Amino acid sequence: MPPRLVMERLAEELRIATPKSPPDLGDAATRTERLRLLLILLYDELAWFRDGPQEVRNVLRAELDAFDLGYLSTLLAMFSDEGKFRRWLAATTNRFAAFQRKGTRE
Repeated sequence: MPPRLVMERLAEELRIATPKSPPDLGDAATRTERLRLLLILLYDELAWFRDGPQEVRNVLRAELDAFDLGYLSTLLAMFSDEGKFRRWLAATTNRFAAFQRKGTRE
């Protein structure tokens, strides 16, 4: 997980609020809406790579770690079912490494 300061800077850049304390159940709706907006932005960015030439996807592949991409993709999919999520959480050994440069994963 990226350091809190990095998360706060990213949130500031995207102009989204970042809670300073651990979320409680009352924050779930707010965080769900925030995630929905982030997914819309993510889709727009991914569509740019999808519709562009191979060279732009080569840059993406060179800069972003495939394990992190897979972890995030799977995590999003697992949220659709609590049982699947619990089993996946217990079984997975992969963790998000905040897109460290390739070759720097510990």
